[in-house]
Amino acid sequence: MPDFYYEGVSREGEKLKGQVFADNETDLRVKLRSQKIRPVKIKELAPRKAGVVIKKSPHDANTFSNEEKLFFVKELLVMFRANLTITQALDVISAEGSTINMKNTASAIKGYMETGMTFSQALSRFPRHFDNLFLNLCAAGELRGRLEETLEQWLDYFKKEQEINSIVKKTVLYPIAVTLIILCAMVIIVVGIAPVFVHIYRSYGQELPVSLVTVATMGDIIKQNLLIIVGALLLTIGFIYLLIKNKLIRPSFDNLLFNIPTLSSFFKDVYTLKTSLILNICIRSGISLTRALELAAERIGNHVFEECLLRAKEATSKSEPASHVFAKSGLMRPMAVQIFSVGEIMGSLPDMLTELNSHLSDEIKKLSTVFSSTIEPVILTVGGLLIGALLTSFFIPVFTLLSKIK
Repeated sequence: MPDFYYEGVSREGEKLKGQVFADNETDLRVKLRSQKIRPVKIKELAPRKAGVVIKKSPHDANTFSNEEKLFFVKELLVMFRANLTITQALDVISAEGSTINMKNTASAIKGYMETGMTFSQALSRFPRHFDNLFLNLCAAGELRGRLEETLEQWLDYFKKEQEINSIVKKTVLYPIAVTLIILCAMVIIVVGIAPVFVHIYRSYGQELPVSLVTVATMGDIIKQNLLIIVGALLLTIGFIYLLIKNKLIRPSFDNLLFNIPTLSSFFKDVYTLKTSLILNICIRSGISLTRALELAAERIGNHVFEECLLRAKEATSKSEPASHVFAKSGLMRPMAVQIFSVGEIMGSLPDMLTELNSHLSDEIKKLSTVFSSTIEPVILTVGGLLIGALLTSFFIPVFTLLSKIK
């Protein structure tokens, strides 16, 4: 597959240029037309050198952490703004990368490009480092001669996605953490405090109260079987985790998220926002709506939304509105569906999605705050009553005992 250099003009009259792989000149013109670019000049570059073998990085099996991804893209953008070429930028990263994995990856990418590959094709050799969304965005950015702008948009998208994930974790994990703390406090009372009261009663030769006997018995059972109990809890957590990850069980779990009374609206808005962010960045980068819906389905992380997006992709491939699929699914707010519909009709979908993103971001933060402020008092009240009941069952008999002694 030869490498071509092109110069062209977009529908808006903007001059574009870049380097693209294509089977032949006709195939290249088809690719450019699909991106709404009218070619003005096309030149076939020197073919790839035969027999050149690039040794893959020994860290290909690893993945980039979120911090590494951010560092990698930020470094590229800084050097692009300083008018360095991609290969020069990769040289710098391979020398000054934040981790050995990043240094080796940058060096290997540069090596692939020196054999005639484009940047996006070189990135595709590292599927565990760069997902399909990032690869498609880079390919579209190269094709339109706007790689720097595309990377800036991806960086903004990635930061927003991390912010959404942080809100979701805080909303879900905070009540769980508070509940675990209360349970730990109850275990400490049963195991640590109950024996003290048992000793007090026995030292005075008094008969143990029923409540104290029950709690003390529970404490003895926990002490004697501590390892078994901890092991059983870990196995249960591991089993639940495997069930969630299982491809057969996962759809049911994903569907359950949209049927939890207090959280269903929250999760629907979260996945609607994620969908909107992906579609927005894809369309702005020159990717078709059909392909954007497919990429969103791959990355969304929820089986129910994934099926909805794939149905929408099928609809758009038949020139039918995707908004009709969203409306029938019931997964999105009527407002979100309406905004999407108007954007499709008026051809201003990116601008409409930007407004939708801003609104949904505020709504998610508000729903998260409302849920936390509602569930926290309930957990604390129930936990306080349980702990109070335990302590009361200890202290009231003690007061009775002291009055007898006096």
